[in-house]
Amino acid sequence: MHDQLTLIWTKAQAHHLAHLKNHGDLRAERVSRVNSPQSLAAHVRQLETNRFHSQAFGWTYKLITQLESFSSIISLFTQGNPGISALIWSPLAIIIELASREQLMLEFIGQTFSQFEQALPQFQGYLKEFGSRALPQGLQDSLIVFYAEFIGHYQDAIRFLEGKKRLLFFIPRAPRFSRIAKQRSLNLLNLKKSIDDEINLFKFQIYQEHHRELKKCLEGHKDPTMAFEFSCTGIQHRKNPHFHFREEVFEELHTHLMSGRPRSEYRAAGLHGIGGVGKTQVALEFAHRYSIEYDAIFWINAETEAKLTESLYSYARMVENDTPVVAEQKLAAIKNFRRFLNNPSSKGSPFRWLAIYDNVEDVRLFEKFWLEGPHGSLILTTRSPEIAHACGGRVIPIPLFTVEESLAFMLKMNTMNSNSLDKEELDVVREIADRTGHLPLALNSISAYARTTSSSYRSFIQHYRDFDTKLLFQGNKGKDSTYERSIRNTWTMTLNSIDPLSRMLMETVALLDPDGIPAELFECHDMKAKFEHNGPARTFPRLSDCLSDRFPDRLTFDNAVSTLSGKGLISKSSGSERLSCHRMIKEAVLQSLRQEDLELHFDWIVFSLNACFPHTDCKEMLETWDKCAMFHSQISMLLKMYKRFSNTLRPPILLCEIVRRCAWYLRETGYFQAAKEILMDGFYILEQAVECRNHPGYFPQYMSRLTAELYSTYGSLEYEENLPGYGRAWFQKAEQHRMKLIEAEAPKFFDIQSMALVDGDISLTYLADGLPDPSVGTYNMLLDTFDNQHLRCTWAANLSIALRAKGNLDKSLSWCRKSSEWVTERHGERSLEMAIVHFNTACTLLLMNRGDEAMAALENSLRIRQEKSPMHRYLGFTQHKIGEVMKSREDFERAELFFRTAAKVLEKCESCQGATARSKYSLLTILRVKSFQEADSLAGEISMILEGFMDTVDRNAWSEAYFDEFVLYCHR
Repeated sequence: MHDQLTLIWTKAQAHHLAHLKNHGDLRAERVSRVNSPQSLAAHVRQLETNRFHSQAFGWTYKLITQLESFSSIISLFTQGNPGISALIWSPLAIIIELASREQLMLEFIGQTFSQFEQALPQFQGYLKEFGSRALPQGLQDSLIVFYAEFIGHYQDAIRFLEGKKRLLFFIPRAPRFSRIAKQRSLNLLNLKKSIDDEINLFKFQIYQEHHRELKKCLEGHKDPTMAFEFSCTGIQHRKNPHFHFREEVFEELHTHLMSGRPRSEYRAAGLHGIGGVGKTQVALEFAHRYSIEYDAIFWINAETEAKLTESLYSYARMVENDTPVVAEQKLAAIKNFRRFLNNPSSKGSPFRWLAIYDNVEDVRLFEKFWLEGPHGSLILTTRSPEIAHACGGRVIPIPLFTVEESLAFMLKMNTMNSNSLDKEELDVVREIADRTGHLPLALNSISAYARTTSSSYRSFIQHYRDFDTKLLFQGNKGKDSTYERSIRNTWTMTLNSIDPLSRMLMETVALLDPDGIPAELFECHDMKAKFEHNGPARTFPRLSDCLSDRFPDRLTFDNAVSTLSGKGLISKSSGSERLSCHRMIKEAVLQSLRQEDLELHFDWIVFSLNACFPHTDCKEMLETWDKCAMFHSQISMLLKMYKRFSNTLRPPILLCEIVRRCAWYLRETGYFQAAKEILMDGFYILEQAVECRNHPGYFPQYMSRLTAELYSTYGSLEYEENLPGYGRAWFQKAEQHRMKLIEAEAPKFFDIQSMALVDGDISLTYLADGLPDPSVGTYNMLLDTFDNQHLRCTWAANLSIALRAKGNLDKSLSWCRKSSEWVTERHGERSLEMAIVHFNTACTLLLMNRGDEAMAALENSLRIRQEKSPMHRYLGFTQHKIGEVMKSREDFERAELFFRTAAKVLEKCESCQGATARSKYSLLTILRVKSFQEADSLAGEISMILEGFMDTVDRNAWSEAYFDEFVLYCHR
């Protein structure tokens, strides 16, 4: 057969060279220079580098990929004549080189070649069908004419382009060449049909031959174990022209199945990953790429037992003399087929086969339908890691695309339709990749849509801002036949097949942040914990269901997690107490939720979250920061879910109480902007509830109190940020709500005490504004009136600051001592509250010129902060203050050290740019004496910091007092 095919190629080459005879030796040399797809691709890359219109080369790579299927076959027949291989690649190199002179010409030639995609025969597949049999003369003749016609198009293009030295002459003659190219395309399609007819006839002859041989074997009571040459190319899907090669995955798969393998060894590999990650595409590409290494390939749809049976039976019929029609007979045929593969070849030559079990979901099917045998290879694709392990071979996880892979894939898919690959276009591609979670199926759908609508990604996202929640789940208008399922069906079909408890868990997970859902949320919680902090009355809808423990024990929960993990819907890493879910799976589940289930799951999460999220208990939340951080993202996600489904969900009042606690945690850790964002969402929920009178289970008084608490929390954030007004407007809003409550009914002690707390906050803003007199009177009144142990610690500390501002240092120090006594009693000597007392005491002692005592107080504050909150902004303030003391003592080395460490801490804290600039300026005053060069560099850094939040920066105005304005009075 090799000789015959070589003759075919030689005749085709003769057709081609006949057109070149008048062009001399130079053309012959250029023809032989490029003789492989790799050398052609390298040639194109070189041309791209030297051209300003590199985006116009996109079609060339696609064409190379389409023609590459020929290269592995051609290489078998060209060892003695490299010119035959050059016949395919070098004329194409000449065409691209000539066309690349002008972008318009290059794009025009690309359009003519795009017409040939459907006309290319799968020559490699034909070879596998026929084995070593001689090709019929009719098929040989058809192949010769086909390739001669294809090479004729090469020649038409070369003649056309060589006559176009300038673009001016290109335009008038282009229509004529287009007509010729179109006719060539029609001719090739007709010739391909002729080839296919010859192929089908040849296949039927081979099939008859198989049955004659089998009949002889069966009549003689022989095992049908390779008594003849068995050849089958069972790849049911065409090669994906847009497949993105994953080198690491392919290297591992190829190494395990093929490299260094003994002739009689059976090997298997299990590919696992979430739906849409490309498991099937990897197996398909492997089958096409290495099909020449196997005598038979069996593609088995293993999604259900029925599909698996039909797939195997379609191959089993090839070794059966009869045609079974009932299930028992089909199973017997499959059993015989398995025995057929499990015996060595009677001819002594190895019979190599590859079986691909696609989308296995039930490990119990292995026993009846597993293929094994010498010289066999098996690839299994599944969403379940457990099933992948059960195949007994190498387990290969198929990951999501990396950022780089996502960008490369999308640009390769749609380069021709991108107007330009500027920074804005690349940024849009990155945004699309991030929002789809780098899922290949989603990226393919978007790229196919953009390609078929001739849109750039920039244009696509302008028209479909919500593509990740709508367009992807409405069916792909730019449908790619290699991805037949919609994004939604990829997972919801699986969801419908699982037990109710697992489905309930999956639907609940879909409402949460998919990147790390704490398992603690699903544990059993005390009823009181879910109701704590003024929970709803019994009139709350479906309250018993919302408070129920969905998983009565850990075993029930773990079983549900195992079920979902086995279906590739969620993942839970070993040793982790967090669940994760891909965002596209989350979206698919959300879109399948019924309204009543959505309401119930959402309310259930809010009650469970109320039990899980720590309470402030009138003290710093430092000890619970880790737990708060674990649930913060879940609170943010629930707020997003409410805004999205606000037409369906009732306003989640209890969620606003959780928001208040979370915002306080974020305030303590310095994430002011994040705290403000969730508080604004809380305001929106409460306003909606009051406006629509939709707050069942919650009295109006509770709504008003909760609103006032959110206002106070927001005011505290603005105070800490040192913003104009220091949050006074928000505290006054809270005061108005409290006053209305007191005036509307008999005053309750809780409301009166809360009013006092607001009064203290408002007084603090006046103190920060440089008005200590109102603050002194207010704090004295509060301390005389209320005996709240927590509040008196705060009020006493603030009163000491106000007295210090008035210059009454002895009274200030006295209240520092009293504050220290109360803090020790309430919070302990090593508490963060005590660190504040030490800092305030030191500031007063410094003004009294009692430096050693002040330094001792600062060192106590520093030790507590280094132990309790090593990266908190208050630590930076303390280090800066010690630096000032060292500087006043002319201990410049230690002062420099403390200013540097203070700046290092503060520049990592949100909203501390001004404080960072202050510490760097203090450092600058020292460096101006030591190192002018570093001082100049540092001055530039300070200017850049100030430019980030100031309209103008005047270095001439810089001074200690100038930079002190960037921090609160109590931190100076």
